[in-house]
Amino acid sequence: MFYTIMNVGALCCGPIIDSFTWYTPVYANRYVFALCSYISFLGCWIASSFLSENGEKKKKNDESTKEVDEKATLSQGENESSFKQLLTDPSFIRFMAISLLLTNVRSIFRHLDATLPKYLIRKHGPKVAKGFIYSINPLVIILGVPIVTSLTSQMDA
Repeated sequence: MFYTIMNVGALCCGPIIDSFTWYTPVYANRYVFALCSYISFLGCWIASSFLSENGEKKKKNDESTKEVDEKATLSQGENESSFKQLLTDPSFIRFMAISLLLTNVRSIFRHLDATLPKYLIRKHGPKVAKGFIYSINPLVIILGVPIVTSLTSQMDA
């Protein structure tokens, strides 16, 4: 669900950035960055104002966590053996292999965020619709993933 909402946001972001770029003399990134900063500040203020615990609960929780921390400390030998056990665990090895393989996928997304807009401006001029071009990826994900999933759900692994 989070991934879908993230892609819908990325899909909407492109046209918004393009409209700022076309109708403002200053680069749109500054306005979008400032707007997101204000919204983040507002969210942090709301969270800290309305969702904070009262002081009495915090004191009780601090005392109980000190007791748990004292009981949970391990000796040096126990730490080394648990680390060796982690490194030889098949689940951990699979996790690390997938993480290393997905590093390349992450670098492609970083290219979309960082270098593609600069390339498009240099190649096609300052009025290029870089936001719309960037929005192609989320659109394909939103429309393509359900289609591919429904087509491949009947296949054996």
